[in-house]
Amino acid sequence: MKYHYFNTNRESGKMLAESESKAATQEERIKQFFNRRPLNLFSPDFIQRNVFGGKVPLTSVRRAMTNLTKEEYLEKTDVMTEGTYGKMVHQWRRNHKDPTQQVDMFMKQTDPINPQGWSDPPGENT
Repeated sequence: MKYHYFNTNRESGKMLAESESKAATQEERIKQFFNRRPLNLFSPDFIQRNVFGGKVPLTSVRRAMTNLTKEEYLEKTDVMTEGTYGKMVHQWRRNHKDPTQQVDMFMKQTDPINPQGWSDPPGENT
């Protein structure tokens, strides 16, 4: 079983089930956000403000993004931006190397030199 919630405070029963469910929902909302913006970069601070309206702790957003990075759904980049507390923070994007994602479809828009996508442009090897 995959766990979304890190049970560091030793919850059990219904409380643990609710925490696990909330964590899974947070990850799903972040995935949906990145799905609609497959080529953009976002920091956890930005996600906290714009996906969750500041109502989810930043540590929860970081946990969710870390989990999605471990699953190779997101990719942590070396690009940094100023975070909420004035410190530089990394930005993430969808992992373009994951073959289950369709980012390549967006990245491989019509090539003006080879609009049909032929391996050899017409006339070169005929």
